Amino acid sequence: MSKTEETKVKKPVDQLKIAKIIAKEMPDLTLSQIQAIIQREQELTILAVCEGRRVVKKNYLTLYPLKVKAKTWKSPLNGEVYEIEEHTSIGVRLGEGFKARVGNKNMPRKMCRSVQRPTVA
Repeated sequence: MSKTEETKVKKPVDQLKIAKIIAKEMPDLTLSQIQAIIQREQELTILAVCEGRRVVKKNYLTLYPLKVKAKTWKSPLNGEVYEIEEHTSIGVRLGEGFKARVGNKNMPRKMCRSVQRPTVA
């Protein structure tokens, strides 16, 4: 492998690229239908987190709201003090299936079934 191949940056995969891949795999759906499904899934995910609920995408990731307490902050640049109000941020936790799949290219494609669950004796 040449030095340029090693340092070559791969193009990011965006929402449209994912929709096009799905459209090739599922010819019964149009690209616009797939894009609408992806958009709606995103809207529902954001809505749930805004309502204070956790969103669990099994073995993939979990999104959850985080309450951040109010605080004061002093700028090291100009010495001014700022009051930061209480607000909600978002937490993201990667699922075990996702982490395991990234580390092992030979795992099955269905992440939900690829993680070994501990057995209870």
